[in-house]
Amino acid sequence: MKNNNKGYSMVEMIICVAIISVLGALGFLTMNIVYTAKANSAVNTFKTQYATLKTVTEAQDAKTAFRLYYDDTEEQYYIEYGTWNGSAFTASTTKAEVALSDRVAIYYKAASGSTESIIDTTGVVVQYNKSDGSVLKGAGTYRFAKSNNKAITDLVLGNTSDAVGSTVDTLKLNKNSGNLTR
Repeated sequence: MKNNNKGYSMVEMIICVAIISVLGALGFLTMNIVYTAKANSAVNTFKTQYATLKTVTEAQDAKTAFRLYYDDTEEQYYIEYGTWNGSAFTASTTKAEVALSDRVAIYYKAASGSTESIIDTTGVVVQYNKSDGSVLKGAGTYRFAKSNNKAITDLVLGNTSDAVGSTVDTLKLNKNSGNLTR
């Protein structure tokens, strides 16, 4: 019997390349969806922690604050609770840190109109004013972006204006439901 096997035909090779291309594209799309979901999770965690800060401040201690910072060794953002005495933040020894997604970059622009910068190991302290509901410390715009710097959303704490001077949304706590709204 004669063996006529001379290898793969061109059509078979094109089909294999097409299948591999489709699988690669699906993998890329899936990773993009996962990164977006993780970044949205970080936004929701921040909103929840801010609502918790407001609740704790109103119910207990007016000096309660949290610090949002980046940990170089873990390569992700954390929120830690503590107190702000007007000049220094003291971390709580009883409340655990809250980790945000490692697939997000967070930028901060103070309400005073400074330039936007990425939040680093020093972090940003956020404190809520018990008496009038304003943000005492940490007022400004928090820009959440995926790790490729594509913005997911901007959260604004306090009364801030953009460069044109129009009012930007402010997060408000619904005291009946506990939800944050714009």
